[in-house]
Amino acid sequence: MNTFFKGRLFIAYIGTISLASSICIPANADVVTDWNNAALDAIRAVSGHSTFSGAAATVLPLFYGTEDLPFTTGSDFLPGVYHSFSTCLDAAEEAAVSRLYGGIHFRSSNEDGLRAGISIGEWTVTHYLLPKYNR
Repeated sequence: MNTFFKGRLFIAYIGTISLASSICIPANADVVTDWNNAALDAIRAVSGHSTFSGAAATVLPLFYGTEDLPFTTGSDFLPGVYHSFSTCLDAAEEAAVSRLYGGIHFRSSNEDGLRAGISIGEWTVTHYLLPKYNR
């Protein structure tokens, strides 16, 4: 992205996005001309966050025997703001897309990571999460 956006106006936003009203709360509207993200060299690499999220989203439902694992989480950075997920995969997909929004990875890097994570999760369940007598 350093090469792609070199010489172009680049404004970063941080905050919460309300899906109901599509409001983005900017943290700093000032343009930072010398901004540099050390992770940009890995932008085309498979997203590790997406891979871990995909693996967890696969292992947890198989371990508990149901896809019906809704949960709500919050953040120390946004007290009182909570986000709910219907499934673990919903959370994994959102974790993956956050890497795109953060300018860390391209969409394909996140999608590849999710697919790899799902495969790793399936392999883990079939090789390690076995009844004790099958080990």
